Amino acid sequence: MLCEKRSVDMALVICPFWGVNMPPLGVSSIVSNLEARGLRIGVADFNIECFRRAGLNLQKFWTMDFSECWDDFSLFCKIRGLLDEHINYCVERTLSFNCKVIGLSVFASNRFFSIEVIKGIRQIAPEKIVIVGGRGVVTAHERNIFPGDTVNYFFIGEGEQSIIPFLGAIKNNEPVPEGIGFVRYEDRMRQANIYIIQDLNELLSPTYREFDLSKYQEKVLPIIISRGCISHCAFCDDWRLSGLYRFRKAEVVFKEIEYYVKNYGITNFLFFDLSVNANPRELKRLCDYIIESNLKITWVASAIPAKWMNLGLFKKMSQAGCFTLVYGIESGSSKVLKLMNKLFTPEEAAQVMEDTHEAGINVQINLITGFPGEGDDEFRQTVEFIRKNRENISGITNLNACNVTRGSTLFLKAKELGISFPENPVLHDSRWNIGDINTYQIRQARAIELMGLVKDLNLAIFTSNVFAKDQDKTDEKVYSVGKE
Repeated sequence: MLCEKRSVDMALVICPFWGVNMPPLGVSSIVSNLEARGLRIGVADFNIECFRRAGLNLQKFWTMDFSECWDDFSLFCKIRGLLDEHINYCVERTLSFNCKVIGLSVFASNRFFSIEVIKGIRQIAPEKIVIVGGRGVVTAHERNIFPGDTVNYFFIGEGEQSIIPFLGAIKNNEPVPEGIGFVRYEDRMRQANIYIIQDLNELLSPTYREFDLSKYQEKVLPIIISRGCISHCAFCDDWRLSGLYRFRKAEVVFKEIEYYVKNYGITNFLFFDLSVNANPRELKRLCDYIIESNLKITWVASAIPAKWMNLGLFKKMSQAGCFTLVYGIESGSSKVLKLMNKLFTPEEAAQVMEDTHEAGINVQINLITGFPGEGDDEFRQTVEFIRKNRENISGITNLNACNVTRGSTLFLKAKELGISFPENPVLHDSRWNIGDINTYQIRQARAIELMGLVKDLNLAIFTSNVFAKDQDKTDEKVYSVGKE
């Protein structure tokens, strides 16, 4: 937990908006590995602290219904006045650390709030060295969002190792070495290489000792088997930004799980892997360790519905505590799946879903409408796929109209695919079109039809971007919260 006014080499904080169910995996991993090298790190999860300080009405902003209010600047400006108290709190708490360096973990969802906190820090203590890392500053476009001289250095990629020589130089009043995975503020628009740790088994596991776990809404911890992804889906930028696929040895992951069970009494886990089954051999070994230990745990993960999976492995996963698998099915059309660069066919996905369900594991799926190349016939194939496989589906994790995410293959090949974008950058990702054959209205209409189908089939939808940019609805929601 945060220790007030003690001297540290760096304060590392994470601001709202982020999840309130569990502590942040990335921050804890960085802390564990830096402290193992003799560095003193002060830590604060301002996201959970602000959430707990907020009134019940304001806490609505921490739900997915209001997520667009945090990562869309025009919408964030509408709620900015409601957050002043929390921004000031984060500034004061950050400056309570006695240190030269302040680090912020930034994502798209907490970028604008983090910027406001940095502005406050600059006003009171302009001499501080502010560094920012995380998924929210990987691209030059993202780094350019930070105004003025707010940030000294942007750290690109995995920070458990790249920050060490940087802090060493600052601590010893030496020149900061070049080429260790960061970008100076004045060079923020240049192309940067992402710092990737080749052997994940060199890293120490996060301990989460720096967080009060009782503050979080669920008794669950995040964990990973791997980083990177073997699938290069055209609509996704995660695989590109997370680097080559690398995995941790099963015995290392098991020891981490065992530590959490014995020290915290936590038996529920969420695997943050892009695909937990990308290395089925190591996944099988992990399940064997869990089964042989007789640890009674449950876990949820995302996976690829690929042909290398089989009923025997799913039964072993179930025995090892696997409760739910989320599959990125996206479409029931073989043509669309091929265009997406998926590693499976609809037939293979259906068989995997059936085997998963038979093994006693819940099957949740993701769906996307309006991917380039999807016409009415392909959309109808998706509708039929859902109907046909209804008995093996327990819920829909995401049902989205296709966005063109900056950095994805769709974005990089937009001209080749005939994609045009609106002038308003706020609507850039969602309001693209390919002539009149693939428009925002068509994608929304298909998503709404799927929603109706899913409702008729008595399936729950957990998140969706349908009408995420509807200004009237957003204004109405913000107004209702502001009346508190």
